[in-house]
Amino acid sequence: MRALIIFSVSALALIACLLSCGNSGDSIIGGLAKDLDNDGPGRLPAITPEDIEESDRAHKEAGLMALWYCDELIASAEIYLKFDTALKFLRNTYADSIPEVNIPFQFPSVVSQILVCLTDSAVQEFRNGTYHQWDSLNTLFRLEQMDTSVYFDITHSVKLTFKGQLHPKYLAGYYEQLEGVVWAERNGYMGDWPNIYPWILDGRVTFLVRNAWGDCPAGCIHSHLFYFKETDSGMEYLGDWQNCDPLPWWHEEAKAAFCKYYYGDPDC
Repeated sequence: MRALIIFSVSALALIACLLSCGNSGDSIIGGLAKDLDNDGPGRLPAITPEDIEESDRAHKEAGLMALWYCDELIASAEIYLKFDTALKFLRNTYADSIPEVNIPFQFPSVVSQILVCLTDSAVQEFRNGTYHQWDSLNTLFRLEQMDTSVYFDITHSVKLTFKGQLHPKYLAGYYEQLEGVVWAERNGYMGDWPNIYPWILDGRVTFLVRNAWGDCPAGCIHSHLFYFKETDSGMEYLGDWQNCDPLPWWHEEAKAAFCKYYYGDPDC
């Protein structure tokens, strides 16, 4: 299995800011703006405080799974409940015989946190206490912390952290439209790690559990995979796979979640 690396968004963002701090963005939030997937003009959806409160999921791990799977600012309550129920059944059933099912799900970037790079003029306003372009968004998304401790003088970037479970890609989409903002980006993790990859196939939850080791976090050399699929009677264990073994019969359907997580495409 090839080494897998998730590049540090923080490092890339720092370079981009050094090269481009000096432009300003669109100031119309909820109006015409760059599409979040960068494939043409789009429209940012209106968000209410009630919508934001829905991001406070009782069970954090299932909430993170749903947030990643739905790929939206706020995860669907229906998908959250599906993953929560299936995850509990998985661990209640197999934790003793297959302890790898206890490997936690890790979202690929820091949830509810973004990096925002300001223009020179906005930085000066910020230092003077007169930059207010983001005030309404900070209130709406429930800003918890504003951090300028990391190279602010050089990069002009501010780290914003919010309450709840909000998808950072879509948070960034709102902030990058503000006047005085050069770019806004999620704060990604670097490396590779053991994980559990949730998916929904024909209305049924599946879990691909991956124990991984050897040269992590650069790119784990060894993997041991376990595949589970929801049935009418609960979560069924369909088998396992290790490096160099022949690919199992369930490989084609199980790889979708893994491919989506690492390559952004379930059909890789």
